[in-house]
Order: sequence, then structure tokens, then C-alpha cells
Amino acid sequence: MKLWHPGLNAFTSVAVTYLDTVLELSTGEMSIVFAIVYLASLPGSRLGYYVSMKTNPVFSWKVCFIYFSISIISGGFALVGPESKNIAYIWYILFGTALGWAYPAENLIFSMCLPKGQEAELSGFFVYCTQILVWVPPLVFTSINESGVHMKYALMSLCIFFFIAWVFLMLMDPWSSVLQSAETNKMRDDVELKAEEEENV
Repeated sequence: MKLWHPGLNAFTSVAVTYLDTVLELSTGEMSIVFAIVYLASLPGSRLGYYVSMKTNPVFSWKVCFIYFSISIISGGFALVGPESKNIAYIWYILFGTALGWAYPAENLIFSMCLPKGQEAELSGFFVYCTQILVWVPPLVFTSINESGVHMKYALMSLCIFFFIAWVFLMLMDPWSSVLQSAETNKMRDDVELKAEEEENV
């Protein structure tokens, strides 16, 4: 499931190359782009909250992956040269919304299904999983770009990682089962802790 994270990290880094090479943006224009993306992440997090409340966090995350993939693919086809500069702002807002949606949804799911007493252990594993494959998406992007294919297809290749993460999410137990399992583990741990305290007394 954590394959989406390297894909998203790669997107934020290879986007600079794409903006410079394909859209031919200046340094100042790139600064404006990233300001727009970061500002758009605010309503994105609110959108993620709304979808999570109306459905559940896992469904919200699945929709976010689809939304982000569609944004990248449509942006790749629409933003093909310097003449696309003026309409590019639409996609900057779309990308920012996806960024603001994805990270809170992930953290919400992780925090709600985390077994009590294993927070430090699993948090370290969580961080490890986000970083171990961070080199793969830029390698894929560079390989496609260096083979002579247009850079828009290299950018679209990042959607592969979102698709793989989406497939793994589809294999996840229903959200109600995940919450029930987490609650059961919490109750069991509370009983064991109470028993230990009584023994010590």
C-alpha cells in the first residue's frame, strides 16, 4: 500500500523538471506554481474530511488515488508545451487538492487501526515503508524520459504506483472489521493491564 508514497514524493520532484523542460516556466513562475499547489491543499484536506465522514477513510483514500491519477494523466495530455502555461493553473489546483487529501487520509487510517502498545514500533515501520522504495519512481521516470519518449508519458508512469496501492487497498478488510479488530485488541490489552496491576497489588 505504501507504494503510493514514493510515487507522490517523486511527483513533487519530477514536476520541477517537467515544468522547466516542457512548459518552460521561469524560477518565479515555479514559485507561484508551488504556492498555488500548497494553498490548494487546504481545501483538499477539507474535501478528504468530508468524503471520509460521508463514507469511510479507506473509501476516501481509494477515491483520492483515482482522482490523483486522473489529474496526472489529463495534465500530461493537456500540458504539452509553453502554450499551455495559461491553462496549467487548473491542474496546479487539482494537484494541490490531491496532495491535501492524500496525506491526512493515510494518517487517519493508520492512527485508527493502530494496536495499543505498539505505537512506537509500528510508527517506525510506517516511516521505513514510506522511504525504502522512494528511489523507484524517479528511476522509472528517468528511464522513460531518456529512452526518447515524450516526458508526459514519463510523468504518467507515476500513476502505476497509485494503481498498485489502490489494488492493495481493495484487498483490505472492510473498514468496520478493521475498527472492530482494533477495538478488540484495545479491550484485551486493557484487561491484561488491569490483571497485571492487581497482581502487583
